[in-house]
Amino acid sequence: MCARLASGHEPSRLSPLLRPVLAFVSKYGEEQLKQIPVAGPLLTAAGAGLLAVAAEPDNEAFEQRLEQLLTVGEETNDNIKALMALAAFMFDQQAMLIQELGREGLAVEQRELSELATSTALTAYRHRIRHDYQNADYRGVEGVTRAEQACSLPLDDVYIVPKLHPQRAVTDSRGREREVLQSLLDDPDLSDGRRCDLEEEYAGLSAERWGSEGEKQGSGVELREALTTARHLVILGGPGVGKSTLIRFLARQCAAGPRELQERLGWAEDLTPVVVPLAAFADARRTQSDLDLRGFIDQQMMVRGEEALRNAVRQEFDNGCVFALLDGVDEIPGSAERSSIVREVESFMAGLGANRCLVSSRPYGYIQIAGNPAQYELSVFSPEQVESFVRAWQRAFDRWRQHGSANVEEADAEAEEMLAEIKRNPKVAELATNPLILVIISLIRSENTRLPEQRVELYYRAVKTLLDTWNYWRSMSKTNVGGISLPLDRLLRACSGLAEWLRRTKPTGVAHRAELQRELSAILKDKEYDDGDPDRTAESYLSA
Repeated sequence: MCARLASGHEPSRLSPLLRPVLAFVSKYGEEQLKQIPVAGPLLTAAGAGLLAVAAEPDNEAFEQRLEQLLTVGEETNDNIKALMALAAFMFDQQAMLIQELGREGLAVEQRELSELATSTALTAYRHRIRHDYQNADYRGVEGVTRAEQACSLPLDDVYIVPKLHPQRAVTDSRGREREVLQSLLDDPDLSDGRRCDLEEEYAGLSAERWGSEGEKQGSGVELREALTTARHLVILGGPGVGKSTLIRFLARQCAAGPRELQERLGWAEDLTPVVVPLAAFADARRTQSDLDLRGFIDQQMMVRGEEALRNAVRQEFDNGCVFALLDGVDEIPGSAERSSIVREVESFMAGLGANRCLVSSRPYGYIQIAGNPAQYELSVFSPEQVESFVRAWQRAFDRWRQHGSANVEEADAEAEEMLAEIKRNPKVAELATNPLILVIISLIRSENTRLPEQRVELYYRAVKTLLDTWNYWRSMSKTNVGGISLPLDRLLRACSGLAEWLRRTKPTGVAHRAELQRELSAILKDKEYDDGDPDRTAESYLSA
């Protein structure tokens, strides 16, 4: 259990020092503040509202205004920046503050000021998590959700808490399964016959790990049950089922505190969420080969909040109060690098003590983590979940479209019409169980009023939407990925050819990256879509 100090993490409750510190900072002078690295300019630019609280003469009114600024859910971007800057200021300027407050007749110990700084940093960090993960942003449907007019719906309003399906333990075949997968991933020169045999064996071995109970509609384990019974979890799920969204949801609820966790999940623990995209960790290790996960987290906290936040999160780790959310084992390219990152994850988890950890991955990219963490499948929606999502999404979408003034009756009527259209076509109903595809279906219907009658047209619109999003965000990447950017129609034809090749030659869907690159490059060359460097273009799209 979390062993945080009884004082908690809210600075207003931690120490009576906050008011005199704020009063001193507000009188310090704009020009003097600007001379203080990092924290000073931020306080000057964003801290006007925070510092104005210190001028409130009435103690009760001061407490109320401060409480409003520090209440999770009421935060603004400026307040978050100001809180974090204040924490950094207090942590970095402790000697000066002790001296100046002493002149005002207030004896302050360094320990008190350090605790106030770290507590303020932790509060600002939790606000930042809540703020950053408050919306589910949907982009990519032409005419509805281009980047400049993204459909941003409150995550709390549209998220459907999933059920998890426990993975059956089949320990006698686990070693062979991993051995076969490594052969498929590591050896691009396998003969076609040998590769086909291994793919079929892998499909059979991996299928053994999932109980048939997990495929029954409505069955599975509640998320709260999984969190109650295990401190370390692995969540596996296919494309579009919501692995990263689950991580964002958990981070947001944990940042709000135990009360909101209890209301949303029926489970509560006072935890500080730390989200780590494992692909970003892998990128960092390419230039810092000795970097471990704790070191990477330290670096991220320094970027977000300087020494004050780094020390605060270190204390949370020491007290067993962190929920580490490690996203995307499968997003690390290359099996050798992925194996190296998995070893780092194993070492990290072994040293977590009472802290919690959740790791997400697609099944085919997952390498078994030592230590036997509980493993679950995040599967597609049940029919009941489809209905719940459509009704919640339609209300939230109508509020977004009407700028906050939704007509609930009209939104509910739209939801019922959409559900009827989905149910009318069994194949569309099957598609709609995938959360990502259900969102696309919802956006397509909002644009066209009705869903396409022909399933092939719906397929076409969904694929076009996904590829349009892919192409756009690839072009927006700050990294020079190389190659040319294909127009949407050419990208669609190239990927269609790649999909046909996979369907025809890869019965399990498992293919080596080098094979994919060779095939995509050959398609680009054959169709004369890239007469310059098709290898580079193919590589860049796989990386994207």
